[in-house]
Amino acid sequence: MYRIISALGGDFIKNKLVEAKYDVVGDIDNQENLFKYLNKKIYNILLLSDSLAGFYSKYGLIKKIKAINKKVKIIVILEEKDEKFEQYLLENGIEDFFNNGKFTLEDIISRLNKYEETKNSQKIFLKSDSKVEEKEENYLVTLNSQNIFAIFGNSGCGKSAFSYLYSKYLGEVSNLKILVIDFDTEKGDINLFFQLPSKPKDVEYELPEDKNSALNYLVDMIDKNVFAEYNFEKCLLTKQEVLNVEVITGNKSLNICLNTLMPMYYEKILEMAKLKFDVIFLDVSSSLFLDSTQFAVCSATDIFFVIEPNMLSIERAKRTLSDICENWNIDKKKIKILVNKYKKYSLEKELIKELLKDYEVISFIPYSEEIEEILNMRNSNIPKSIKEEFEFLSSDMGLIRKIKFMDRLFLK
Repeated sequence: MYRIISALGGDFIKNKLVEAKYDVVGDIDNQENLFKYLNKKIYNILLLSDSLAGFYSKYGLIKKIKAINKKVKIIVILEEKDEKFEQYLLENGIEDFFNNGKFTLEDIISRLNKYEETKNSQKIFLKSDSKVEEKEENYLVTLNSQNIFAIFGNSGCGKSAFSYLYSKYLGEVSNLKILVIDFDTEKGDINLFFQLPSKPKDVEYELPEDKNSALNYLVDMIDKNVFAEYNFEKCLLTKQEVLNVEVITGNKSLNICLNTLMPMYYEKILEMAKLKFDVIFLDVSSSLFLDSTQFAVCSATDIFFVIEPNMLSIERAKRTLSDICENWNIDKKKIKILVNKYKKYSLEKELIKELLKDYEVISFIPYSEEIEEILNMRNSNIPKSIKEEFEFLSSDMGLIRKIKFMDRLFLK
């Protein structure tokens, strides 16, 4: 049987469903608590009031729910009839909605039973189809997830290269919608890795040359009170060869960094991004003195801290990590150590783990001369050895996993 979340702002329907032996949790009375339940990824059906208290409008709430869990089935109770919103629900694959006061408990139960019957009929059909043969092939399958990764670490260890390569990899092997935001607000250059211009081409007006980046256009739109989803999307840059990945290019002016940019802007930009994307990379400076670094690290669901496999890099990492945990109140469980450029004569893996025993060392990314070809724009293919490490990393992070062919048929 399905597991159900009730977010209707009252407990009458939930209690009745529990009496009818349905597995229901709730009743949730605000958006923030709803998001916490959705993030657990164990619920299949959501009973939702379109007037649930919280930050988002009813349109934004649907977007946010879809961003957190694309597969949850949603039954919406409308506070009042709204044909425009009903059309919006249909366009987003939500066919089950009722006007408040014009439905019964039996209507809800009928919908729940419909879901259960559909699920069972799919399984019966697949089991009885003698033509289906199991293959030994594996497939990468996207899991329900929304993740914000701060890419942080020692200077010169390959943070931006990792942001580029790993986002590119995820875009190739999954249907995740991915955004890379250049939050190195002092000398952002992530666009060079993607071979993109700094200025977004769809913006109709020009800013001064030192503000010629997507981040600065978004800040300008916020100042002009025209920051909306439509204009936000104009500032997203894409590269045809890099699938499912969009980029917000960064500021390169120290003057603007010091005198214009501030966390208020970063927060608005990130909140808008969370409505649209499954995975967000925040590529940041190694400087602890930039407010963009602190904002990104504190806002992330996980912090990928990039180091090199040598004693100097490890000692610097320990000092930096100690500083952010103590001064920014960062939970050590959020920190994932990525050991980049790992070679034959690097420090032994077990020694590195012992030296960094207070943190999780999650990946050893092998050094490859082919990376130089990619970064010098002579090759666009990620080396096989790095792809394999990225596959393990993605599985560990709960982004994708391998399944057998027959198992894939039952992922409905």
